[in-house]
Amino acid sequence: MSDTIGQASLEADVTTEELNVVDKTTFRDRAFLAVYALAVVIATAGWLYTILRAALKVAGWLLG
Repeated sequence: MSDTIGQASLEADVTTEELNVVDKTTFRDRAFLAVYALAVVIATAGWLYTILRAALKVAGWLLG
């Protein structure tokens, strides 16, 4: 099975080279993805902060 996957991957690489399709993402696309990733990181940090504060309040209430 891994031979089949390796052969398919090799064929895809050859086809990509034949079509001269290399990384053609524009600066605009990369900038958008970077801003999007940063927004996801900030949102995730916010959620984690909120959950942590709530957990600490509950722990303080239980122990206090």
